[in-house]
Amino acid sequence: MMVNLQTRRRISSRSLAHSVCVQPPARTPRPFWVKSNTRVPIHCVSSWQALHASSFNNHIAYSRSLSLLRDGSQQTGHKVTTDKDSKLEIAQKVIGYDFNDPDILWEALQAAGNGASSVRFRTIFEGNKRLAMLGDAVQKLELIRGLYEKGLSRVEMNAIIEPIVENRNLANQCDSIGLTSCININLSQHGYVGTNTKAATMEAVAGAAYLDGGLDAAARVMKNLGMA
Repeated sequence: MMVNLQTRRRISSRSLAHSVCVQPPARTPRPFWVKSNTRVPIHCVSSWQALHASSFNNHIAYSRSLSLLRDGSQQTGHKVTTDKDSKLEIAQKVIGYDFNDPDILWEALQAAGNGASSVRFRTIFEGNKRLAMLGDAVQKLELIRGLYEKGLSRVEMNAIIEPIVENRNLANQCDSIGLTSCININLSQHGYVGTNTKAATMEAVAGAAYLDGGLDAAARVMKNLGMA
């Protein structure tokens, strides 16, 4: 039996359509801001997923880099060099005092905003700001005590103390003694250490010395740092 040309074309078209049939894509989770009863074009959801995955991966990579730099640990072959240890060694030489608890000094070297949330098992807030507050009080106490013993008046004591505790003076001292290079700052600052950060670190070191060895240790450290 002869099949006319129109029938052949119809059969051929059906066969072709069957051969190129593609299964629909698997259901894709919709973004959290899309309501459950809303139809979302598949390409929109896929784009959101790709963007979300990329952002998440970038965040993980940045967090790992920040943690590595903050802890100061870098592994080369089978040898592990620790930047934390070298910074603590330099800082203690500069300060002229060996800490019984080096971790309290390490906390003093954490600039506010650098991302550090703990030192060993101790949680810290705002970097070294709390230690700086303590160190500021200890510095003024030591200065006032020494000036009081000299029989100076309150006005005279204030005139001497104010330029010593000024942030600019503390920052200059931090640079001159070589403590600035030991400060752990935020990666986004690209090595820049501001005046307030340097001053806070000097005060934090004084506070750390007080907690580690009492007022006598703090007085010796402040004398070595040019703070008293």
